[in-house]
Amino acid sequence: MTTGPSIDPPSLTAGPNTQVVRYVPHTQILPAASLVITHAGVGTTMAALGHGVPLLCTPMGRDQFFNAEQVHALGAGRLLMPDSSSDAIAQAATDVLADARFTGGARRMAGVIRGYGGAQQAADALESLL
Repeated sequence: MTTGPSIDPPSLTAGPNTQVVRYVPHTQILPAASLVITHAGVGTTMAALGHGVPLLCTPMGRDQFFNAEQVHALGAGRLLMPDSSSDAIAQAATDVLADARFTGGARRMAGVIRGYGGAQQAADALESLL
C-alpha cells in the first residue's frame, strides 16, 4: 500500500501480509500484483492495465470517475464509490480476484497498450512532424 506524501506509513495499522510505504515505482510491484485498488488516476490505471492487472477503482474526483467507468466497460475491473464500507471493498476485491473475466480484460488491454509502440514510437512520430 502506498500512502503518498500526506500520510506517514507507520501511522496506519496493516495486516501481516501488507507493507505500507509512501511510494514504490509501478515497475517494481505490478509484475507480481494480482489486483490494484486505486482511486483511478490515469497513471496508476494505465500502469496496471499495461501490466495486465485488473483494478478495483474507487474514484474521488477529476478524471477518475471517467477512468473507472472505462475500466469497468472494458471488463478489466470494477468501480466502487469511495464511501464504500471496508466490507464492500473486501468483497469486491474478492470478486474481482475470483472472476477470470477481469484478468482477461486487463490482459487484453495490456496487449493493446503494447501495440502503442511506447515512448520511442511517440518520439519518432513527434520528430516526423518537425
